Amino acid sequence: MSVGHAPILPGVRKSQGEDDGVVPGAYGVGVTWKIEVSADRCMASGLCVATAPDRFAMDGAAAVPTAEEIEPDENVLDAAETCPALAIMVTENGRDLLA
Repeated sequence: MSVGHAPILPGVRKSQGEDDGVVPGAYGVGVTWKIEVSADRCMASGLCVATAPDRFAMDGAAAVPTAEEIEPDENVLDAAETCPALAIMVTENGRDLLA
């Protein structure tokens, strides 16, 4: 008997170890996230760049998002959650996705 994965509901993140990325349609059509990095808080560890290299870059002594608004990307949430300075904010329609 094979064991399957539990269904993933809209807006619910995948468990660690499952495929990276976003569940198709999980966040709705046309949904965008806003990414901000606090230059005051950023300690330039580079973890965000390593976790989501297509979404973050280093600019001198701080990381910066490569775009202010993006399609939902689980790697961005992972980067924000692992930021040692808690300098990354990810919002959807003004709602903090990390709260």
